[in-house]
Amino acid sequence: NKCLERGLILSLDYFYDNINSYILNKLLLNINSSFNNNVSAIKTSYSNLILELKYSVDLPVIGCVNKVYPDTIVNLTPTVNEIYELAKAGASIIYLDASTKMRSNFITIHEFYYKIKSLFPELYFIGEVYTLEDIKNISCLKFDAICIRNDSYTISNFVDYIDIDVPLIFDSIVDNNLLNDDKYNELFNAGFNNIIVNSKIITPKYQLKEFIENVFN
Repeated sequence: NKCLERGLILSLDYFYDNINSYILNKLLLNINSSFNNNVSAIKTSYSNLILELKYSVDLPVIGCVNKVYPDTIVNLTPTVNEIYELAKAGASIIYLDASTKMRSNFITIHEFYYKIKSLFPELYFIGEVYTLEDIKNISCLKFDAICIRNDSYTISNFVDYIDIDVPLIFDSIVDNNLLNDDKYNELFNAGFNNIIVNSKIITPKYQLKEFIENVFN
């Protein structure tokens, strides 16, 4: 059972701080009129937005929580508590740090993943990684998808990632230079299943429909 269809993932993580109900409604209308099967999901780190998205947009909602704990540098969905919060809000896919970094209470990603899979068998999990070492470390865990977050973009950086039997996602938000249609096409052609794009492209200034047509046509 596939976690996500091939296409773009729209991240609202950098948009919601200044959002009001009018802007949100315009945003949802823009998404509903534009995705045409090329947008696979919406990602948000705001639990109170998940329920509204579930009832407003016919797309899976990917949820994550940024929270700081004193005994770890992992702050992206770091503990079971955040997953309970996201599941209660209605997220069907959970996005979390899957790097080799130790979690709170000295828990490894392996221990954490086995626990959350047993507690939440109905949920999908996307693991965010930064290096090839991270990917090799979780290769036995059978994540539903793996997202590569890297500060420099070239296809040659990621050729080693392509041959794994897990859908790959590229996070383009970390690279301001990636808002180039050819580079999106290059990533899809190289084997990536999804690309996370910044919510800036779905404000009135950047028309989502035009952007999607440029990428997929």
